[in-house]
Amino acid sequence: MSNLIRLISSTVLLALILIGPVFGAVQHTVGFARVADSSVSYIEHHQYFESGEHLIRYYDNDRRLLLTKELSYPDLPQHPNLKQTDLLRQTEITIQAEQKTAFMTKKSLGEGAVFQIELTKDIIIDAGFDA
Repeated sequence: MSNLIRLISSTVLLALILIGPVFGAVQHTVGFARVADSSVSYIEHHQYFESGEHLIRYYDNDRRLLLTKELSYPDLPQHPNLKQTDLLRQTEITIQAEQKTAFMTKKSLGEGAVFQIELTKDIIIDAGFDA
């Protein structure tokens, strides 16, 4: 059954990569992170939407979804809105950037915390290797 799931996952991923450019609405990019022995550490699937939103999914070698990250850029590119869901650790981090303030919320196993950050042009919200 595991091989069948891998085949289906690979087929769906390939179809998404090939179909996206035909419709023009979504650009897909897939990357593989490798360790020193060249084995795959994890797989990234990026979707770039015409709206400017960016969705990233991270998978392990067995193509199990590990983490998702949603990004949007309503104002300055260094102040993205972010929602990151870690399925392994069961945590979610959101950052909502408003005019002069960013609100960061971290939820983990039913508990949560909220942080407020003053935004200036010099402040960068690090969302990975994105815009």
